[in-house]
Amino acid sequence: MNRIAATLALLALLCPVHFLTAATTYIRQQKYTDAATVAARYRLRSTPSSGTLVMSDRTRQITFYPDKRDFRINNIKHHLSFPVAKQRGIYYISETDCQTILEPLLKPSALPRYRILNIVIDPGHGGHDNGAAGKKLREKDLTLQIARKVKQKLSAFGYRVSLTRDKDTYLTLPRRTEIARQRQADLFLSIHINAAANTTVSGIECFAITPAGAPSTGSQTVENRKYPGNTFGPNSLALADQIHRQLLSRTKAVDRGVKCARFQVLREINCPGSLIEVGFISNRQEEIRMGQADYQDKLARAICDAVVAYSKLPGRPQTTVRKTTTSQTGTGSSSAKTKPRTSYKYIKR
Repeated sequence: MNRIAATLALLALLCPVHFLTAATTYIRQQKYTDAATVAARYRLRSTPSSGTLVMSDRTRQITFYPDKRDFRINNIKHHLSFPVAKQRGIYYISETDCQTILEPLLKPSALPRYRILNIVIDPGHGGHDNGAAGKKLREKDLTLQIARKVKQKLSAFGYRVSLTRDKDTYLTLPRRTEIARQRQADLFLSIHINAAANTTVSGIECFAITPAGAPSTGSQTVENRKYPGNTFGPNSLALADQIHRQLLSRTKAVDRGVKCARFQVLREINCPGSLIEVGFISNRQEEIRMGQADYQDKLARAICDAVVAYSKLPGRPQTTVRKTTTSQTGTGSSSAKTKPRTSYKYIKR
């Protein structure tokens, strides 16, 4: 039995992306791989128990929960596309999640290699679209203030940084992604403020594009269509992970997780990108903090540090950017005043 397990583990390590057919089964019409094979793929120890499945080595601890989609990597919350399954005492993880969620997060050396030179930052909402509103502040104003600070900090590292809007201007969602394509963005960062009916809800969440053939976080609906943004899905997830970690580290905010969604600004970009919800304006304490310059600096520094950390992931090319005292600016055209669009948060995921 030990020889069979050792052979399976060796084959799992040699398997480049797909997981062992012999170790798979179909559950809820999805192909699943047993946890021991998944752990061997990343040279992790697998420790199942009645309530959790833990995979670990000296620097990483990944905790899964039976029949749940959320899991944690070093205590940072993430979300699978399909729930972890447990049958006859054996844990299983969907192959979709193995390939599109775990692979980018646990093996960054396998990420596709893209240069990072031009970065487009998208301050959410603007003009007649106020976005979410608190007692005193508006989302459209806060996102622009934070975006300007992010631009300043990233520019200091030599990146060419521009904003989709640099004033209180309304842009349609298609126009925002059009600007990113026109400027040949290598990274796209869309900054937003969250809101909830429950005013006690708080925290930070970061989004990447939902993989094709999977449901978005919080949804059960599988969509097979592949959007332009899906081409860069693994990199977008790795980027969102870095941003989320840095934001939590600097702000000590509530961890609402790295999530996946089919927001239009993530679907239609031709580069890695993330939509970042930096806090809840409906929570009075967070509204006050987000309006403070020093807290905005923390948010901006965290996003900047995350981009730098992402650029240094194993396997990533080390792009040398010449220092410059100026950077590309612009707001993009606001002439396409079509029917007003709703907040990104409410576009179908």
